[in-house]
Amino acid sequence: MATIDPSAALDTELLSDSTTYETHRPNAVWIGFWAALTLPFLPMLVSYLLNLWNLEHYRFFPFALLAVAAIGYSRVQRPLHGPRGALAWGALAAAFVLAAASFRLGSPWVSCIGFVFLVLAFFSSQSGLGGGRLIAVAVPLLPMVRLPLGMDQLVVIRLQSITTSLSSVLLDVLSVAHAVQGNVIQLPNRELFVAEACSGIQSVFTLAFAATLLVAYHRRRLWLLPMYVVAAVVLAIFGNVLRVTIVAVAEAWFVLDLATGWPHTLLGYATLGIALLCFLSFDHLIVSLLHAAPAYDDESTYNPLLRLWNVTVDRRYRFTADDSVGYSSLPDEPARLQQRVTLSDRVGSLLENKRLRFASAAVLLVLTGVSFATASSLTIPGYGDGGGFMAEHRIVEPSEDIFDAHLQTLEILDHQQSRNNDNPQLGKNADLWQAKLGDLPAQIVLSQTYLGWHELCFCYEIDGWRVLNREIAMQSSELDLTSEQRSPEEAADSPPWHPYAYARLRKQATYEGYLFYAGIFADGEVMVPPPKPGMLGQRFTPADQPENTSDEMVMFQVWITSPKKLSPETLRGVQDDFQAMVAALSSKMKESR
Repeated sequence: MATIDPSAALDTELLSDSTTYETHRPNAVWIGFWAALTLPFLPMLVSYLLNLWNLEHYRFFPFALLAVAAIGYSRVQRPLHGPRGALAWGALAAAFVLAAASFRLGSPWVSCIGFVFLVLAFFSSQSGLGGGRLIAVAVPLLPMVRLPLGMDQLVVIRLQSITTSLSSVLLDVLSVAHAVQGNVIQLPNRELFVAEACSGIQSVFTLAFAATLLVAYHRRRLWLLPMYVVAAVVLAIFGNVLRVTIVAVAEAWFVLDLATGWPHTLLGYATLGIALLCFLSFDHLIVSLLHAAPAYDDESTYNPLLRLWNVTVDRRYRFTADDSVGYSSLPDEPARLQQRVTLSDRVGSLLENKRLRFASAAVLLVLTGVSFATASSLTIPGYGDGGGFMAEHRIVEPSEDIFDAHLQTLEILDHQQSRNNDNPQLGKNADLWQAKLGDLPAQIVLSQTYLGWHELCFCYEIDGWRVLNREIAMQSSELDLTSEQRSPEEAADSPPWHPYAYARLRKQATYEGYLFYAGIFADGEVMVPPPKPGMLGQRFTPADQPENTSDEMVMFQVWITSPKKLSPETLRGVQDDFQAMVAALSSKMKESR
């Protein structure tokens, strides 16, 4: 009968406990290491994401974060590792450089890019359960970084024009009587404006996220990502052309309104679903075309072009030890990581020192405090907020005669109100004053509520106008609309100067357009327009500028068309009227605060 030695059993138990402790101790160290590194990014990242939620076309970002977390959890091999390899250390350095830049510039947008680099550093340092690199797991975070320089607004405009043109072609095929003027499809009974919600701006970003998710989930080669993004744009256009065409056909054939309410929303989801199914089909097509070619004989086995093709299109393809080609299982840990763990091991050893660990924690807490203080003080539009997109509520209710006592050159003829997106060309809520400049038609428009600066030149470009020049007037001497400088007496009698943008446009070489426009914050302060369309100045503006005191604003404009160029004296008169009207609006908005 076998007997059990209690001391031996105790030794075995202690050995097991020691092994377990030694196995999990590095894992706990590196879990704490990576979690601590995220702390300085969190306050700015939360601020960025809260503002990003204002944009409907970016509201997929919770799914992006969850997708990256889920895919990473299912693929990362335990225990975790510290930074390993040149890519990981480079990405980590870039992350903290961007974090420092975000504190200096007061820009959560820059901090978000740094966070993406941090996630890239983490996944490039880990080993996959099935072997291979995990860099692609971080790819679905890329679409949640808002396009810089207002390029998402440019996408809106371009998609509006493309959607309108292609929908018109399809309506011609279906023999639906219509006419196209700008982005308006004119049917016999009504006009359909291809608004931002119908232009594909939501689905194109959603499909771009779907593209990155497919690349990450199915472990496609990263060089295929641009091809997937292009396919997402094409399918978004297809889905929205289908959407606009169905709305027009339903109105023309069945007198059925699918342009508003829940039918419009349901139609949008249906066309988005069709586009997603087409995208899955595209993914299968890529797999069918771009696959490793088998070697049928000894000669093809050593064909260098065949080898290059197979290694390029299939990450699982490897050369075996006997110099033949074929599939081989990927190692549990890539050799590049096994050879470059020295620095990571040293960092791990240093972290076991309590004093150094305490000092590191103190530094990270200080950085987190700076990040929190910076994020709490941010009120500048352009950092992941609407940036030209609109909120439902109104800031100000102007009276019909608010400008009557302030005009010397322009003459108001009529006042119209548009509420709840009745006229999408003017904005969700707008007041329109029809006016005249001598015998020339003019319009005075107040549109609200925008989240950030809205570049009105873009709106006129989609209607066929070509911008000849665009300038910013900070004071009267900076924008020379006259052939002569004003006298001191004229300058003294002028109303207080407010910064604004001025653009001269032309259409078909026969019409001249003159646009004066300004943005006024909810507290009545007039915004300094960005120096270039696309908000380059705003996105990197320091947080201490006094002009930028709110992220909600109204856009105010005066638009004049003429068959010939206006004289400098006439433009000076319009400029004075515009300044007086801006001052009147600013005063009313300050009084209502």
